[in-house]
Parts: sequence; structure tokens; C-alpha cells
Amino acid sequence: MSKSTRSIATAALLTGLAVVAVPASASAVITPPPNTCGGDLSDYAGSTYLGTLTKAGPLEMQIRFDSDGERLTNNINGPTQRSQTQSSVVVRNNNGRSEVSWFTLKGTAVGENLSCAPGSTKVQSIGGFVYTKDGQYEFLLDKVLV
Repeated sequence: MSKSTRSIATAALLTGLAVVAVPASASAVITPPPNTCGGDLSDYAGSTYLGTLTKAGPLEMQIRFDSDGERLTNNINGPTQRSQTQSSVVVRNNNGRSEVSWFTLKGTAVGENLSCAPGSTKVQSIGGFVYTKDGQYEFLLDKVLV
């Protein structure tokens, strides 16, 4: 083995040992943020939200989550009432913030402004936009108390 080959092998071995010797606390694994307002499907479970969608005048919009929060039914009432039930509800944490999204007959709805009571993760209101091929339309929904 030549001197340069030995140097490369030694450097590789030492580099490998250095990586193994890194303490667990220095891990590069990023953990998800702790549960935040609307950060879990259970924060929506069994809830109904009612409000308006602004598209050439306000339209009534309602979403109703099932008992585990995994399916929802959404209605947008315009000249004709339309209803759709689906299982494509996504809750995601982005830098400690939660968002909920679902598909409507008009486009994809993204609730990015969630409001919860102080000290609670249960969602009281959802504000956001429905993104369509024609543009984006704002909505604001409040939890219906039953």
C-alpha cells in the first residue's frame, strides 16, 4: 500500500469513527412540532363549520367532519346546492403551524388561519382560500355549537 493510499484509508477510518462518536443529542433528525391548534385530525372530529366563500358574491359554505376527523362532507350553496363527501383530509404542521386541506367541487380548499380557544387544540374557526383554475376565493368558517 502506498503512502497516499494509506493516508486516504486512515482519513476514511477516522472520519467513520468521528461520525460514530457523535452523541445522540447532536442528531440531525427533525422532530415534528408539538400538537398545536388544529394539528391533529381529532381537533376537528365531529365538528361542523359554517360560513361564507367569496366568489362573485358570498356563497354559503359548510363542512362537517365525521367522528374521527378523517372524512368530511362539504357543501357550497350557490344557485344550486352541491355536496361532496371524501376522505382526503390532510393536516400538516409547517414550522409549528397547522393547516387543513380538502377538495371541493370548485377547487382545493386550504384552511391556513386556524383559531382555537386559549389552551385548547380544538379548532373554533377556519379561514383560508379555495384555489380554482379561475383564481383564489377566500372563506371563513366558524364552528357550529350543537
